[in-house]
Amino acid sequence: MKNLNLMLAIIFFCTFIASCRENTTLVPIKAQITNTINLSSLQLRGVDFFDSNNGFIVGDSGTIFKTTDGGNSWIFINSINSHGLGAVKILNMNSVFICGIGQIIYSNDGGVNWISAQASDLPGYIMLYSFCFLNNNGWAVGGTMNHNADAPAIFYTTNKGNNWIEKPIFGWNIIDGQLYSVLLLDTSKILISVGKFWPNDTIRIYKSTNSGETFNTVYFNNIRSGIFSMSSYDKNKIFASGWGKILISTNQGDTWSTQIWGGDSIKLNSVFAISNEKAIICGDKGTLLLTNDGGNTWTPISSGTTEDLQCITSPPNSSFAIAVGKHGIVVKISFIQN
Repeated sequence: MKNLNLMLAIIFFCTFIASCRENTTLVPIKAQITNTINLSSLQLRGVDFFDSNNGFIVGDSGTIFKTTDGGNSWIFINSINSHGLGAVKILNMNSVFICGIGQIIYSNDGGVNWISAQASDLPGYIMLYSFCFLNNNGWAVGGTMNHNADAPAIFYTTNKGNNWIEKPIFGWNIIDGQLYSVLLLDTSKILISVGKFWPNDTIRIYKSTNSGETFNTVYFNNIRSGIFSMSSYDKNKIFASGWGKILISTNQGDTWSTQIWGGDSIKLNSVFAISNEKAIICGDKGTLLLTNDGGNTWTPISSGTTEDLQCITSPPNSSFAIAVGKHGIVVKISFIQN
C-alpha cells in the first residue's frame, strides 16, 4: 500500500509540474523596454542566444559581438574578414555558426577562433540571410546581390556544418528571388520564403516534404510583400512576417492566414515564436509587436527608437527578448506577467 501511495504521489507531482509548465505559456505577458544601447555605427542583422546568458550579434563589415550576461553588456569579437554577416546560429556553448556575404564561418570554442566552412560554389556576390539546423543537418538560404537579377541561393550540410553543398534548384517550382528565411520542421519537411524579387517583392513560401529534393509553392500573393522571417515553437504552428503582413499556419505551412499591419510602409523584418500563443515581431521605424493569443491580435510596444530593427530573438526559458538593427542599436525587452 505504501508503494502504491508513493507511486500515486509521484504521478500527481509530475502531472502538476507538467500542467504548470503548460499553463505558463498561456499566461498573458506584457513587455517593456529595459535597456537600449548602440554598439556601433554599422547595421546589426542577426542575433541568437544559447541560454539566458550567452548570445551573439552579427552585422555589416564582419561585426560580431558576444554577451555572457543576458545582453546587459556586449564584447566585440574579432572576425576572420570584413564581409557583411547576415545571421548567427548557436548550437551549443562552444559551437557557433555565422553566414553572410560569400561565406559561412564557425567557431568551436565559443567565438575565440573562427574557421571558414568548406562551401562549394559560394561566390562573393551571394548573400546568405538565414540558416537553421536539426541534428546533423543544416540549410542556409540567400541570393545574389545584383539588383536586376535576384537569383536564389541554397546550401545544405549533413555533417553539422563542416561542409556545405549548393543545392541545384533547376526543375523546382521556384521563381527567381532572394530567399530570406528557412525553417526545418523535421528531417524531411523544409520551408523557405522569398523576401525579395526584383522588380516587385511578392509573397512566396515553398515547402519540401522529401528532405529538399523538390519544393512546391504553399503560399503565393502577387503583391509587394516579401516574407522576411519565419518562426515556430512546436514545428506545427508557424508565424511569418513580411512587408506589412503577418502570416500564420497551424498545419506545418500547408495553408496560411494573413493579417495586414502597416501596409507597404512598414517592413516587419523578424518574428520569434516564444510559444504557440506568444510571439514577438520587430520591424522598421522601431516597430515592436507582441501577441498573447496565437496571433489573433497584436499589441504595439513602445521601443523608444525610430531605428529599423532587423532581427529579434528570445532566449529559451528566459523573460526577455533582444532586438538589433540599424546604427548598431540593441534593444532589450523584458516580459512581465499580467
